[in-house]
Amino acid sequence: MLFFWFNGCSGCKEQWDDMINAGIVEGNEDSGKIGNYYENNVTLFSINTISNERKDSIKIYNPPDKEDYNPTTVILTMKNGSILWYAFQGPADGSGGRPSIETLENILDDAVKIRGDS
Repeated sequence: MLFFWFNGCSGCKEQWDDMINAGIVEGNEDSGKIGNYYENNVTLFSINTISNERKDSIKIYNPPDKEDYNPTTVILTMKNGSILWYAFQGPADGSGGRPSIETLENILDDAVKIRGDS
């Protein structure tokens, strides 16, 4: 799971807090880690798009005709040698085509299941 954010981004903070409340992550964005429920199956990369050395990787997941947007959340998994991914921009609030936090949990669960089935 990749979580792109920066300090001062209200949508980033909103989503991070919602993910903490759901048990998806622990700690803060800078040094956070995946929550206990997913710790054996999911790796978290929390990437500050202002100062992290991986900050340019957000360009892979944002449409080429749009500017980088925070937060951007990406779930990656693998099945039969193929990499599958799901990405969305903005907080996981269930609006504008984005998933709710509950749906994000389902996406993570599906990614873990897919990986285990391959």
